[in-house]
Amino acid sequence: MTFLNPAILLALAGVAIPILIHLLYRRRARSINWGAMRFLLDSLAARRRHILLEEILLMALRCALIALVAMAAARPFLPADSRIPWVAVAPAVLAGAVCAGMGAVMWAKRWVAWILFNLAAVLLIVAGIAALTEHLVQKDRWTSGARAKDLAIVIDGSMSMSAEVDGRTNFARAVEEARAVVDSCPPGDSICVVLAGPLPFAATTGPVSDRAEIHRVLDSLRATNGAMALPEALSFAASALAQGQNPAKKIAIVTDGQSVGWDLENEARWRFLASTLAQLPAPPQVICRILPLPESCDNCAVADISLSRQVVGADRAVKIMAKVVNAGTVPSKTLVVQLTVDDRPPVTRQIRQLGPGATETVQFSHHFREPGPHLVTAQLAGLDDLPGDNAAWRVVDVLDELPVLLVEGAPSDRPLEGAASFMQIALAPGQAALGELQQDEEGPAADGGDSPARARQPAARAFIKPALVQASEISRVTDFSAYRVVVLANVRRLPDETARALKRFVREGGGLLVAPGDWAAPAFYNNWTVGETELLLPASLVEQVHTPDEPVGLLVPSCTHPALGLFADQTQSDAASAVVRAYWHLAPDDRGPAVRVGGSLGNSLPFLVERRVGKGYVLVTSVSLGRRDSNLPTLKCFVPLLHELTQYLAAPLLPEFNVTPGAQVAADVPFEPAGNPGDKDAAGAMGKRIGQVDVVTPSDLRRPASVSPGPSGWHIAFAGTREPGLYRFVIVPETDADTGEQAEERTLPFVVVREPEESFLTPLGEEDLLAAQEHIDLFRAQTTGDVIEAVAGGVPGHEIWKKLVLCAVLVLLAEMALARWITVTRRTHTAEEVQFGQDTPDHEILRSRLRSLVETPEMQGSTEARR
Repeated sequence: MTFLNPAILLALAGVAIPILIHLLYRRRARSINWGAMRFLLDSLAARRRHILLEEILLMALRCALIALVAMAAARPFLPADSRIPWVAVAPAVLAGAVCAGMGAVMWAKRWVAWILFNLAAVLLIVAGIAALTEHLVQKDRWTSGARAKDLAIVIDGSMSMSAEVDGRTNFARAVEEARAVVDSCPPGDSICVVLAGPLPFAATTGPVSDRAEIHRVLDSLRATNGAMALPEALSFAASALAQGQNPAKKIAIVTDGQSVGWDLENEARWRFLASTLAQLPAPPQVICRILPLPESCDNCAVADISLSRQVVGADRAVKIMAKVVNAGTVPSKTLVVQLTVDDRPPVTRQIRQLGPGATETVQFSHHFREPGPHLVTAQLAGLDDLPGDNAAWRVVDVLDELPVLLVEGAPSDRPLEGAASFMQIALAPGQAALGELQQDEEGPAADGGDSPARARQPAARAFIKPALVQASEISRVTDFSAYRVVVLANVRRLPDETARALKRFVREGGGLLVAPGDWAAPAFYNNWTVGETELLLPASLVEQVHTPDEPVGLLVPSCTHPALGLFADQTQSDAASAVVRAYWHLAPDDRGPAVRVGGSLGNSLPFLVERRVGKGYVLVTSVSLGRRDSNLPTLKCFVPLLHELTQYLAAPLLPEFNVTPGAQVAADVPFEPAGNPGDKDAAGAMGKRIGQVDVVTPSDLRRPASVSPGPSGWHIAFAGTREPGLYRFVIVPETDADTGEQAEERTLPFVVVREPEESFLTPLGEEDLLAAQEHIDLFRAQTTGDVIEAVAGGVPGHEIWKKLVLCAVLVLLAEMALARWITVTRRTHTAEEVQFGQDTPDHEILRSRLRSLVETPEMQGSTEARR
């Protein structure tokens, strides 16, 4: 707390007026020794204490009244971000004035009076020091903004800003406040506008001074469908301010204060932000205006779409799960979930009422008959307070076939010891086995019931294409790019060139499954490194253990790896019947952060261990997948086990059409080139086959995509994925020079996935803002006026003289009431005049009364008794 007119505080000296009056007009009584008054001393002492208390209260009110009037005239000011508590100023001044008045009343007891006078002086000195310190601190912090400055206005463009409060969205309020701040800036200031979403977006090309251009930019802004990443937005704003020429820098952010995107737990990001801001000539102050979130919200959202398999083929159906969550504060009504695949009619499911925070997963089944990208849409029918999260999209890239290379390590003259042959049969089973697997996988039909007609249909052709090769012939394979997964089944060792090629294959996204048996050489696998020290396998082969008499089983509940979902489902799987007679003792590499154990044997030793290497995965099993070491090939779970492992390993090589904001999306368009794609002539010939490639964003804006010749056509890419939602590549073929005809446009969808937590309107707490202030100079503005004042270089806050005037009026009324009460009570205790009658007594009346007393029976009886 400080004062805008501190000189008027000299009027506090007026507190001495009632004190001097009291001291000058004190009653000076004379002492008269009158023996009859000794009986009244106790009564007079009590009366004196009562009068002293009345005088203390009256003096305190009068001194407080003068102090309140003086402080109100000095225009007390409370800064919005006060560094000195206000209780150290105003209450201290009032307390000092009251103590001074009480000391005057207690003048008779000099030691008490001097204590009160000294206390009053200390309180007034403390109040003065606190007010002066506050003034200097605020002046040092804010006066730099009075010069010409570069201002970055950051507007929260997250989905939650589309929530309505009192009939208007917070985004509209944010734009309106930004417009008010722009209008308040002097002509010498330069302003840039940043739209903060999952990725920040510069709405202006650096700080500009043209106010009309800035207003046009503000009118064109639209909220995105994702969360706001605040550290990235502030770093982006700092980079924009670095382009300005003015010495002073400031950042003003308008947000709804939702905690998602602040990422306060990640101190490294905030330290990096602090270092970025410190690199500017003058570290900018961040002025944060937090708009109120709605108190009540009716919002249900489609939080996620997932599939039962990572790799989807055209051979059989796949389960599609849509996760629905009630992110609001009130229970939902009955929800209708619609699932649409491409342009097919939607399939619906109903969900009963969901309580706040409750989730439910709706399951569908669909058979993708054609390979290629397919768009899956899950949508909630109806509207709520946040319609932006009522739909979710996923692009499913359906494969026509999945090539797998099986390397058999057992000698060719010992077919019963080989595991690769069993794997080949399991990966490409006969028609009956594949039909049975398809029926188990599909579950309920898409229309909600079983479909006997579909079950009677012949199974589709095999999706996985396994190729079997003996380990002795593996040296002939120098390029593994024709495959998606390589399986080493009981292979002793690999040639050096083959081992290096296989490492490159994994690092580029390929999958490697190692199933060691009797023929595996630990010296080779334990020294197979990716770099100088990092091992390729996630675990070392310690020793092979043979337990033919006391076989071990599988600890099915420990099989938590994503590829072991169907294998570990005890309601449908017979994995609990597995009998392992020989296994390798695996020692997982504890140094590798990308290593995890996905399942264990019955004796708690690892059964499956995984490592992430580059873009691909390496899996190693402790059991060779042949009949000699276990009965796994004879169990029904063996087929889904190999299928899930293979498809899990093949997933990284799939084109990624569901990305996070900021990631690049790339795809190959299979146009047939006229020549070799590598030379310029071929590129020119290919250019005649394709005109241009644009991207339609979720905001229906068209952006150009990059196009380059690839091995089998055109490689298209797009990196401007800052807004979550559904995008589409629009491929426009070039007009044929011979016929003048243009082929039909092709579209290729891809999705930028939003943050599910954005649907929950969770506000920031005070401790969150304090945590942010530890890294940056953050000021929280309570009103639009505070933002304008802080940006302009003044001290944001508000005057409180009206409140002091109101307190003075109340004190005045209290003083008048107390003075009137004292007057009335003291008049009541004044001694009244006593009338004793005439000076000469009436003797006749006295004689008659005495005679009547003597004649009474009681008096006569007493007379006789005396006789």
